[in-house]
Amino acid sequence: IEVGIITRCCTSYCQSQTIKANSNNQMILKILTIVTVFVGRLAECFPQALVTTGVDPTEVLSGGQVLPLEITKFHVNSTIQFRYARTQVVSHVKNPGTAPNKADFTVVIPDSAFISNFSMIIKGVEYVAEVKEKEEAKKAFDEAVSDGRGAGIVSKETRDANIFTVATNIEPGQKVVFKLIYEELLDRKAGMYEHAINIDPKQIVDDLRVEVFINESLPISKISVPELVQSNEIDASDEEESNIADVERNVDGYANNAKVVFAPDKLYQEEAGAQGISGQFLVKYDVDRKGQDSEVQVIDGYFVHYFVPENLETLPKHAIFVLDVSGSMSGGKIEQLKDSMFTVLDDMTENDYFNVITFSSGVNHWDPQDDGISENLVQGAQKVIRATKENKNFAIKHILGLQAGGGTNINDAMLEGVKLAEYALQNEKLPQEVKSMIVFLTDGLPSVGETNGVAIKSNIKNANSELDIPIFCIGFGRDSDFNLIKDISEQANSFSKKIYEGSDAALQLEDFYSEIASPLLSNLKFEYVGGLVDNTSISTASLKTFFKGGEYIIAGKLENKNIPENEFISIKVIGDGKTGPYERDIVICLRSDQEKEVKERKLLVPIIPPSACIVPPSYPARSLTQDFMQKLHAFINIKQLLKKSDLSTEESTNLHKEKALRLALDNNFVTDLTSLVVVRPDEKPTISSVEKPGSSDYGYPSKVAYRSSSGGSFALRGSGISLYSKAGGASYFNVQNSLPVEYDSVNDLRTHSFDDISQYDKEDDYDLRNSTSECTGNLTLFSKTYLRGEELVLGDDSADLEEIFFDNLSVSASVSGSCCWKIFSDKTFKGKSLLLSSQGTYTSVSSLGDLFRETSSARKHVC
Repeated sequence: IEVGIITRCCTSYCQSQTIKANSNNQMILKILTIVTVFVGRLAECFPQALVTTGVDPTEVLSGGQVLPLEITKFHVNSTIQFRYARTQVVSHVKNPGTAPNKADFTVVIPDSAFISNFSMIIKGVEYVAEVKEKEEAKKAFDEAVSDGRGAGIVSKETRDANIFTVATNIEPGQKVVFKLIYEELLDRKAGMYEHAINIDPKQIVDDLRVEVFINESLPISKISVPELVQSNEIDASDEEESNIADVERNVDGYANNAKVVFAPDKLYQEEAGAQGISGQFLVKYDVDRKGQDSEVQVIDGYFVHYFVPENLETLPKHAIFVLDVSGSMSGGKIEQLKDSMFTVLDDMTENDYFNVITFSSGVNHWDPQDDGISENLVQGAQKVIRATKENKNFAIKHILGLQAGGGTNINDAMLEGVKLAEYALQNEKLPQEVKSMIVFLTDGLPSVGETNGVAIKSNIKNANSELDIPIFCIGFGRDSDFNLIKDISEQANSFSKKIYEGSDAALQLEDFYSEIASPLLSNLKFEYVGGLVDNTSISTASLKTFFKGGEYIIAGKLENKNIPENEFISIKVIGDGKTGPYERDIVICLRSDQEKEVKERKLLVPIIPPSACIVPPSYPARSLTQDFMQKLHAFINIKQLLKKSDLSTEESTNLHKEKALRLALDNNFVTDLTSLVVVRPDEKPTISSVEKPGSSDYGYPSKVAYRSSSGGSFALRGSGISLYSKAGGASYFNVQNSLPVEYDSVNDLRTHSFDDISQYDKEDDYDLRNSTSECTGNLTLFSKTYLRGEELVLGDDSADLEEIFFDNLSVSASVSGSCCWKIFSDKTFKGKSLLLSSQGTYTSVSSLGDLFRETSSARKHVC
């Protein structure tokens, strides 16, 4: 038996108890309670999943028949208040057989969430779990085991996601009700908050219902509920709105409220397959800030400050890309790196700067003037490269030529990136408003040079101590030392990301970079002035860089819940923007407790303020639970205290952990310092093995779909489905849907070079063109990877793509119909060529070979 996370008790005792239980038929009939936490990859598991399994249906125990378990009810209820989500999962599982059967209740908790409650109802009795400090939880578990009572222990480990699993035997004809609650603060990315719920019952459920209630502090400006995402991989195609989810806005007459209900009937579930629907249910929304950078709410003696500056110019950036090209990056990884780096470089503006450092056993710089790499490390002569169109094209050409090989020298590569940033700063190679950042990517463990993780972190921390350059790290694949690079990022007040291997890895890389591509402010500091705020309770009140589309939240406590009449909170915000210093002085007016009672509300409402005061918006009192703000305050502080404890001295670490533990216990949160204990008074323990979930359990094939034009002509289209013209005089064409084409492999990629034009047989060409009357179809060319960007849809030959504004723009392509297409590097069907068919995949930067951004003409060809 692999005891793993859940036990922390005597393995031999557990084994002996399991052997005794297996040898006693009466023990098998008793209900077994096992609580575990599986740690799994988020790419392999949706943020929330329910899995109910039974033993072999053919098995007969004690003369009874084992039948598949039935989920009679599966409800998910999420309440989102002020971006803080509290999600309850309830599952009713019934055993219709005449023999006991085992049920597994599994919920995958996002890394950012804390479990706050769990219970099981068995034979009308509810057993509620209790959150304890880890050592105390272990003691309670051991005592329950020694007393012969059933027990389970849940601990949270620092990984991408935690899979909470409860297994219990259900007696014949009986049912068990599982209830789990977890809480999380929603992140704002790309200008939208996103709440994700996975639905995967693995059977048709009579009563399946998901409800999401949103009660915000500001009016909801937009809300989107896409179709159920049936792949855990990112799809480059546009999301379509769900046609079954019911979205209600202005609930109870308030623009701040919305309700989303997803309740698929049995017919809808059956259409998805024998195991019912399986996918991710998403709710995305944002609020109307009415041009204000800051919003402050004061409720129940707590305050929360939401900071979302808008209408600011983007700071130009200097991005130092430090890229792993060691041997382990060979194959699909380096191809996906090329795809993502093409998009990242291509999207940089001429106000930006960049450098490219590659490393394996050694470290190399790329220099556009040498059109190659320099093995000389920074010695005062390294150039900072401006992101002009010419330089970007040179860099893309260099990236496309990268080859993998050698070891992994993380230490020297990272230090070289810091040295380059230092050189640019000290030698004034950058305009004052340009901020440097390091984007570091690796897929492996340090194997060359310094290989000790502690030493590597110390070296980088010392080198960057005065510069304070943000370091954003990316761990590519399961073999990377993500804990190491995560700590390196946190030391630099930055964040990291794990990228999972799969067909969407390049899109994952692009998405990560898009989060840091548009800095708006740097060196932000928040100061809360006056005697109302308990400054010891405030969460981290500084931020190195604020990026477009994000949000920064600060929470704290008031010194006294009883606010004197006409009091206010003063807030000072300072930072650096593109046009100079960013400064804001904010005054939040409050109403006294006496006035609150008159209004019979539990929240502080505004008085009639002076003109300089900002009035917190009004909203219905019934929307707020009594402990809502306390939970939000605790959630933010625990996260930040645990982060600080990993980076501090031993004395400070203990102090941070003690404070985080106190907050976790007060708010019933399962954290790195606490555990959830379930003890049943009448059963003996059985402990199952801990396994990691496989991708086969939660993986779905991703699909590529596109639209093509009808008839023998062409159409230009921008991102999405709307047609547009790149220049005056170009025509618009009607577009109709064609069936999506799914590709599994690259077929029929043949490149021909015509160095001697006299060898080109015009008569054969004429015959070939005539023969295409027997086939039909379209060619769609795209200016970005993965069939994105500007589009050109051809239904007939085009001898000069410049005439239709698409010369040398082609990056990816798709073919529909029975015709093949031949594309050429020169006009009038000359130069290098490549034959494309509907059976091929042409989505990456390498798909078009030498014709990448070198396509000038195209014509139909019989396959």
